[in-house]
Amino acid sequence: MGLGYGAGAIAFIIMCFSVLLVIFVIPAWLYWNAWQKKQQKLSKYHPKLDKTVKWGLSTLLIFPIFVLLSYAEIAFSNHQSDRAYQEYMAQIIIQLKQPLVYGEVILPQGTWINRSFETNYTLEQMTDIRQGLTSARFPELIQIAGFAVIAFELDRHLLLELAHDHTVVINNQKEICPAGWLLELGGSGYPSTEQLYSLNFDWFTPSRWQPINCFDGEGIIVLESKHFS
Repeated sequence: MGLGYGAGAIAFIIMCFSVLLVIFVIPAWLYWNAWQKKQQKLSKYHPKLDKTVKWGLSTLLIFPIFVLLSYAEIAFSNHQSDRAYQEYMAQIIIQLKQPLVYGEVILPQGTWINRSFETNYTLEQMTDIRQGLTSARFPELIQIAGFAVIAFELDRHLLLELAHDHTVVINNQKEICPAGWLLELGGSGYPSTEQLYSLNFDWFTPSRWQPINCFDGEGIIVLESKHFS
């Protein structure tokens, strides 16, 4: 943070110095030019001196012009970077405008979904917004594998954020998994990374997976575009 403040202070000083140069040079130029015209009328004009002074004043203007062009280039570069960033974020943080089938589940309209891009996959290859889906948060609770949930996340296993208390069987023992806790489902058929990025979503079958853990978490993080506006 200190480095950032230092760079900002230096930039401010350079800008102020450039402004002061412009404020000094332009009036000096005008004054010198007017004075030289008077000298010409009095036959006291010295061409070499006039050219030397004007060349010196012109040289002083090079610095503020350079600073102005540099700041303009930085501003343009930042604008391009911000635009590219917004376009990228629009591809990985999406709110559904209509219901969307995802395996055996229908994601309702208004659902926020987050996606992740592996280095082996480009935006151009990700033609379907379901490709690379990592998490989703619903506008209202839905049923997944018989559980009332408000969000889910695809990690090493499927994590469900429960909307109600549920009785589950884990390691042949019944236990209550409270609302707001995360229920972890896994088992045979859980997708590989390649499946997550494929165009076939039939692998998403939570009803075939088994509860393997229930724990208190901070909730599933699903970013919304307003976080980056």
